Amino acid sequence: MAQLSHTDSNTGIDLEGSSRVLLVDDDAPLLNAMARALRRSGLHVTMASSGREALEMLRAVRFDAVVTDIAMPEMNGIALVRAVRAADPTLHVILITGAPTLQTAIAAIDEGAFKYVNKPFEVKALTTLIERASALSRLARAESRTTKAAPVSGLLEGDDARSEAFAEALAGASVVYQPLLAARTGEVVGFEALLRSGHPRLADPRSFLFTAERLGRLTDLARFVRTRAEVDFRGIPEPGWLFLNVHPKDLLDPALVDWGGGLLPIASRVVLEISEHADFTGVPNASLRVASLRKMGFRIALDDIGAADAGIARFSRFEPDFLKLDMSLVRDIDEDDAKRRVASAIVGFARDLGMSIVAEGVETEAESRTLIDLECDLVQGYLFARPGPAFPAAVWPHEPPKP
Repeated sequence: MAQLSHTDSNTGIDLEGSSRVLLVDDDAPLLNAMARALRRSGLHVTMASSGREALEMLRAVRFDAVVTDIAMPEMNGIALVRAVRAADPTLHVILITGAPTLQTAIAAIDEGAFKYVNKPFEVKALTTLIERASALSRLARAESRTTKAAPVSGLLEGDDARSEAFAEALAGASVVYQPLLAARTGEVVGFEALLRSGHPRLADPRSFLFTAERLGRLTDLARFVRTRAEVDFRGIPEPGWLFLNVHPKDLLDPALVDWGGGLLPIASRVVLEISEHADFTGVPNASLRVASLRKMGFRIALDDIGAADAGIARFSRFEPDFLKLDMSLVRDIDEDDAKRRVASAIVGFARDLGMSIVAEGVETEAESRTLIDLECDLVQGYLFARPGPAFPAAVWPHEPPKP
């Protein structure tokens, strides 16, 4: 029987056994042949002959993955991906095509397809993809049951008030830094740049960002942070990393990679953090833009893992180098068995995919010890250092590892 690519007997999450797969194709002989082959691999396969039929089945039964052909009448595979992801962002879809084109590949990525597979394919390779997609779906569902996103508060009434407050806040804004430490040794390996405002009505960074977005001033705010951070970071010796939060609309700003004062000269030391629950509506070809940044030397981090219902849905879309466990998952993890199981499973998948895990928001020694035991790579939080001007020292509360 086929097993999922990562299992952990201590997690308690259903990561083992036969994955429930919905197979969709309007070619009946091919559909039956594929179903037989996948069943021989140990998968539990249900067949649908159209996108409409598939949606009806999805309303009645919970599947771990969907595999669909692209070229189908009435509702093609791209449209099915869109409908599935809108209804359940934790469910991963694999697209198969016998006539690959750049246009359909881009559409598949933008709609959030897990993988885009060309015919002919090897059953073993497809089975491996299905197992991984199923595992990610199950993890995302487990994650969504244990955490909730925090609400944004402190918003201002009226755009005139917002505009005045924003101008004052930007004039007095600053950038502070919080160290990231190697989880086994306590060595400082980098710093995250964080925006701060002294304005009494926009002291919460989320309110500051919301106001900038409402006023169409996100670009101004992002450029301020990047410019300040790039200047400060010149004093940090290599190979220290600079972690910077990126809003989806920053991907449209040419200044992000401007040689004349941008981050491109230090790209190999910059990690761009993308929030797991960021809205990329209005950013065409977001995945290709991120891929282009990686080719320039930037590393990518997926932030807020554990903070949103979408969970780890962008694993496959952005192929990040780092995953950052949100503080809502980290908080009291030493006392919460469910959180430990979810974190352990995510760490396991990160290992399989060659990603590093950062645990942020660490506040107690017990949390830190638990995260070290779970084999997180980096830790960050008030336990080690509070954010401060360039660059605060860190304190390591644990005994050094034995040689």
